[in-house]
Amino acid sequence: MSSGRKKDKTGLLIFILATVLALILFFKLINLYISEGIINTNYRDPEIDTQYFRGTIYDRSGNILAMDRTTYIIEIEAERVSEVSRLSSIIAPYTYEDAVTLENMIRSNSRLSLKSNLLMAEADRFNELMKSERFDHLVSLSEKRERIYPIGEHGRLIIGRENEESSFSAEAMYDELLEPRLTLSEMSSSGEDITLSLSQRIQYVADHILRSYVSPESDEYLMLCFLDYKTGEIYALSSTSENERGIDFDALKMALPSGEYTILKTAEKKEMETPDDIRTRIDEREVSVIYSGDYAIVTSSSSAEALDGASKEFRTMLSL
Repeated sequence: MSSGRKKDKTGLLIFILATVLALILFFKLINLYISEGIINTNYRDPEIDTQYFRGTIYDRSGNILAMDRTTYIIEIEAERVSEVSRLSSIIAPYTYEDAVTLENMIRSNSRLSLKSNLLMAEADRFNELMKSERFDHLVSLSEKRERIYPIGEHGRLIIGRENEESSFSAEAMYDELLEPRLTLSEMSSSGEDITLSLSQRIQYVADHILRSYVSPESDEYLMLCFLDYKTGEIYALSSTSENERGIDFDALKMALPSGEYTILKTAEKKEMETPDDIRTRIDEREVSVIYSGDYAIVTSSSSAEALDGASKEFRTMLSL
C-alpha cells in the first residue's frame, strides 16, 4: 500500500512540475513576442497605435480619384464651459461654423462633436493652443479616417464608393487590393494604389453632354462611353442611371473586337484594323459606335434623337 501511495505522489509531483514549466515557457514566449513587436501592444502602449489606410485610386494622368485622409473631430464638454464666447471665438476658425453659431451650439448641448478643418500637421498646434488658453480639460481631438472623392460624382460608375456592391467599379472589383493588410507591429498600413484608365477631362465632357440632353427628372435613358478599342480601356463612362444598371454592357462589348473591356490603365495595345462604325438596336435601345484612330465613342439611348445629338456633340468636343 505504501509503495502505491509513493507512486501516486511521485506522479502528482511530476504533473505539477510539468504544468509549472509549461506556464513559465508560455509566459516567456508571450514576453518575447511583445518585446520583438510580434504582438501589437496598442492597449498597453499608447505610442503604438496602428493606422490603416485604404489604397489611393488615380486616373490615367495621375490625378487622385479616391483617397483616405485623417480628419479630426473636436470634442467639447459643453456643459462645463463657463467662458462660452471666448472658447467659440478661438475654436471657430478650426471648424465649419462661425463663432456665433458655435456659441449657440455649445450653450444648447451638454457634449458637442464638431468636424474640424485641421490637417494632420496642425493637430499638435491646436492641442497646444487649447493648453495655453486653459481649455485643454474641456476640449480634445479624436481622429477619424475618411474616404474622399475629389471629383465628386464625376466618374462614379467607374470609381465606385467604398463598401458599395458592384461588379464593375474599382472600389468593389479591387477591394482586396485596396484594403490595408493587418499588421501587428507597424505604426501604419496602407493598401495598394491602383491607376484607372479613366480620364478626368473626358469624363467631364461626357457628363456635361449627357446632362444637356437628358434632364434628371426625365425617364429617358442615355449612356456615353469613350474607349480605346485596341486595349479595351474605358476613358469615360456616363449614364442617366447612377449605378451599374445604367451601363449597357452589350453595347460596350459590341464596340470592342476582343469583347473585353477594362477600367485599369494598361500599355498593351493589340494591332488591328479600325472596325466599321456600328448602328443597331438592342432591345429597347438604339446603339451607336463611332470609330476614329484608336478610339471609339459608344452611345446607347432609348431615344434615337438623343443618341444622334449626344454622339455627334461628344465627337466634336473631343475633336475626333
